[in-house]
Amino acid sequence: MNRLSNFIFQQITIRSLLLCLLLSGATLCLAQGQEKMAKEIKKLIKLEPSLKLDEIPGYVVGIVRKDSTYTYSYGDTQAINGSQPNPQSIFELGGLTKIFTASLLEVLVSENQIHLDAKLNSYLPTPYRNPRLEHLCLIDLVGHSSGLPKMPTEFGAQETEPNNPYSNYSKEDLAKFYRDFIPEQGEARYSYSHVNYALLEIAIEFKLQKSFEELMNEKILIPLGLEKSFMRTKDSLQLIQGHSIGGQMSKPWNFPSFAGSEGMKSCLEDLIRFAQVNLSPTAHQLSPILQKTHAQLKVTDYSKKVFAAKGWHVLHRKNFNILIHTGNTSGFRAFLGIIPETQTAVVVLSNSKRATGGLGFLLLRMINYNWNKRKAKRK
Repeated sequence: MNRLSNFIFQQITIRSLLLCLLLSGATLCLAQGQEKMAKEIKKLIKLEPSLKLDEIPGYVVGIVRKDSTYTYSYGDTQAINGSQPNPQSIFELGGLTKIFTASLLEVLVSENQIHLDAKLNSYLPTPYRNPRLEHLCLIDLVGHSSGLPKMPTEFGAQETEPNNPYSNYSKEDLAKFYRDFIPEQGEARYSYSHVNYALLEIAIEFKLQKSFEELMNEKILIPLGLEKSFMRTKDSLQLIQGHSIGGQMSKPWNFPSFAGSEGMKSCLEDLIRFAQVNLSPTAHQLSPILQKTHAQLKVTDYSKKVFAAKGWHVLHRKNFNILIHTGNTSGFRAFLGIIPETQTAVVVLSNSKRATGGLGFLLLRMINYNWNKRKAKRK
């Protein structure tokens, strides 16, 4: 995942902000239909050429506005008989997986099976504990304040496939890296790390003596009815074809390790459902638990207005807070942003590594009337 400032703010140009002002007027009321919303989205795409969405083979957009949902498909996937992707098409989520892993942790905490203030060493096999990191707790990993690097050192030396980076890196490799890691002195600050969530996967499996995938299915995916969301490599053939920035077809990623950080696959329909469960405390019996992942833990180094939560990042605005995350792999991009206070959410999935986060953020801004809280609530 690129820095937050890149994947959210880089494409929000002055022209984009002016465009949102034009598109966030009274025409975007809750009573408008699917077709009217589609016209506004196409207008935004057409008038903001920096998005370069015409270079992406296929992408889908999902919008939630209170009790209304809208889904749209664009492009040509070149993978399913030349048709456009649809709300059931399956994409790799990359780093957006972390929201699901944090949600699983929160459910396990509610069941008293996991304790976020517990020491990480106590959740690992004895041969892989690091005496120099005896202070490290699970919550430090969840909030990216562990002091661990984004990726293990010498990770690249074990890559056998340039576009499938995790395929030859085992959980034992990761555990040995953790065991031998020498931390820097001083207070641990926020630093986004894939290693954090890969270690959480190992810790959960060791503590509960079940596979991470089994627990994810049992505690999150099945209860929420997310029937097209999974982590299994063997089911990767269900994915639509991904593409590199240059347009070449990419292979699905395999995850002997790091599945808890990067390994989820899902579709627009399921992510809309997941967003709805996070928006309202009454949407599902798990909603009050999952909303605990929204709690802000530590200010980030991106901005004083951007905080790390549990899986999510929280962007402070004058009128409300935005919860957001993105992800990417060699052939896919994913964006999910929600605002519980206005009951709105946007999902964008693409089968290209080209960035689409700018579109997601612009759409979220548009359906919230250019961040006008009073108008959003009145509508």
